Amino acid sequence: SITTKEEIIQAGKRLVQERNLGALVITLGAEGMAIFLPGTGVYHLSTTAQKVFDVTGAGDTVIAVIGLGIASGLDLLTSSILANCSAGLVVGQVGAVGISQEELTAALGVWSAVQYEQWDTM
Repeated sequence: SITTKEEIIQAGKRLVQERNLGALVITLGAEGMAIFLPGTGVYHLSTTAQKVFDVTGAGDTVIAVIGLGIASGLDLLTSSILANCSAGLVVGQVGAVGISQEELTAALGVWSAVQYEQWDTM
């Protein structure tokens, strides 16, 4: 079982190296997300969820929003920030729900200073 920050960093770096990945995103549930960017670093995004009612669809939301961000020309870290914020919105509702552009825009206004920290280098 991987539970500590150090174990997450070690496991993520090992995956990136062994699989020759260009990047890696690991969702950490209530602890947010870890982003591994070779040549740049390992970043942690804290969760933005205020209240958690149902985690159904949170992972799907993360994948969809990261994909949309990258397809729109955003970098992975920015796309992950949007995905993290989006997942924070969907877990605040019951069932598998979507969010609108307006809801995400409003939430980003509230969380305009979305914090991330660099955990390590790569």
